[in-house]
Amino acid sequence: MNTRFWVEYHLTGSPKETEDMAKGIAIEQSVGLPLQLVASGFLQDEILGRVEDLKVLNDQTSYVKISYLTESIGNELTQLMNVLYGNISLWKGIKVIGIELPDPLKAYFAGPRFGIRGLRDRLRAPVGPLLMAQVKPMGRGTHELAELAYRFAIGGIDLIIEDHMVTDQTWSHFRDRVFAISQAVQRANSKTKGNCVYVPNVTSSPEELLLRADWASRYGAGALLVSPGLTGFDSLQRLSQNRRPGLPIIAHPTFLGSLMLSPNQGIVPGLLLGTIFRLAGADCSLLPYAGGRFGFHEEDCQSVIEHCQQADLLLKRSMPALGGGITLENLPSLHKKYGNDVIYLLGGQLYGISADLPENVRQLRRVLERET
Repeated sequence: MNTRFWVEYHLTGSPKETEDMAKGIAIEQSVGLPLQLVASGFLQDEILGRVEDLKVLNDQTSYVKISYLTESIGNELTQLMNVLYGNISLWKGIKVIGIELPDPLKAYFAGPRFGIRGLRDRLRAPVGPLLMAQVKPMGRGTHELAELAYRFAIGGIDLIIEDHMVTDQTWSHFRDRVFAISQAVQRANSKTKGNCVYVPNVTSSPEELLLRADWASRYGAGALLVSPGLTGFDSLQRLSQNRRPGLPIIAHPTFLGSLMLSPNQGIVPGLLLGTIFRLAGADCSLLPYAGGRFGFHEEDCQSVIEHCQQADLLLKRSMPALGGGITLENLPSLHKKYGNDVIYLLGGQLYGISADLPENVRQLRRVLERET
């Protein structure tokens, strides 16, 4: 028996407009032909999208739930994204708010290899909040970045991630930098007896991404940073499922803002950065905190965290990582609100506390310990 999956939308327009829009979505995202040209039988009975539910929420917003044939996905994440929000991304007034997948399809995508527990195991930090520092900015040379990483690691930071703008540039070539920072972090760990993990940015073309990931794993990186909005979600999935390099993956939301932040267009943040990143294999999802320098609201943050952490028998939970302007002053309130199974990323703010970077990290740790 053929199975189906369901996509939920909020549609903007009058009740009559949204009723017509719902019918149009069901056609456009499946057969893509005027209904009178769709042959009866299998095409109309199975392939054609079905409007399963339609509710008018107010005079300008309606809720609709549409089902699609599961087999139309072909076990491909790219096709799932295509059916989810392909051609209708060119229409106005459509916001994707939810998706329900049957267990076999969810199991095929596999999700995170490590998840929260596996990431904590690699950090040797079974409980408590986690802190992440960032080596930046673009333009600093390899040895400068390695020295920054060393100082953060000496201070006892849990993870050191590269800024998403740091890639393979003339002032800091990828391979040279990965080797230098890996050595610096290992040297610091040997002194502190700690287990700081270095996370290089491997975002690139699909082929180069895999080469960089393999190189990073060989030279001591403990996790990898990928930007699916630049590489494509399928590259994230492929990296997660490959036997090598076999490292946790942190997914960055760069380039995806316009897909999430419009109130009546795109995909809600919880679904995109939570569910879809998780399906694609991200062990950790970066997101801006509400009140920072990006346009996230409190409900956006809560939704992403819930979608990352909700229990699922077929998918490991992923770790949310909050960033985008966290300071020493607001860290306690954020920790109180979001709890321990969250990574708190401090970028430029960590540099600004004082010139003593190791002490800045220790100060953050003391603040969190008082709150725990």
